[in-house]
Amino acid sequence: MKLIAHRGKNNHAFQENTWDAFEACLNQEYISGIECDIRWTKDQQLVVCHDMSINRVSDGSGLVENKTLKELKKYNFGTKKHSSQILTFLEFIKHLHTSKVIVIELKFEGTNYQKYVDQVIAILKKKTLNYYLCSFNTDVLRYLKEKYSKYPIGVIVTYLMNEHHQDEFDFISLNYHLYSKDDPNVRFVWTVNQEKELKKFIKKDLYVVTDKAYLLSHAK
Repeated sequence: MKLIAHRGKNNHAFQENTWDAFEACLNQEYISGIECDIRWTKDQQLVVCHDMSINRVSDGSGLVENKTLKELKKYNFGTKKHSSQILTFLEFIKHLHTSKVIVIELKFEGTNYQKYVDQVIAILKKKTLNYYLCSFNTDVLRYLKEKYSKYPIGVIVTYLMNEHHQDEFDFISLNYHLYSKDDPNVRFVWTVNQEKELKKFIKKDLYVVTDKAYLLSHAK
């Protein structure tokens, strides 16, 4: 079992999906990697943001897809004490200097997924790292597998979503509640945040995605 910091969350003062948060996690020996989320802006720029809207994670409001990168850069995506502009995917990759696992969730709800994926891969090619690509969107995943098969490509599975696509891709990223057997295709389980939830994964060859690596690390 190895711990992956979900959106760069851990016991620190930084907001999720900011470089400060990712860097803080990568500097911890007990963390084996980080997970981030990639979205498209109105002007088709790739940014690191989990939610469709910026309401929860910034001092602004509205949908990411309805704002240009220039507009998004005006808001604080950090905290009052540790302010931060929204992180572009290119900035994120340029900052990385690590052998740890980088889990990238491709969040895309539109129709022009080919161009979106091509942009993601063009940026990934700038630096060779230990990437894992995953998504709920099976159109995105099929295009990735067809055109960019050198990267490990995984389907995200949760209740009533993608359960019939588990054998179609390289690995499965699974809601931990659904884990019931030693399925060799399950590579990641999420989001495990308590020791009692961790027990059945401790001796498994799995990556455990968590918001609380600091809490779970001693259970290893």
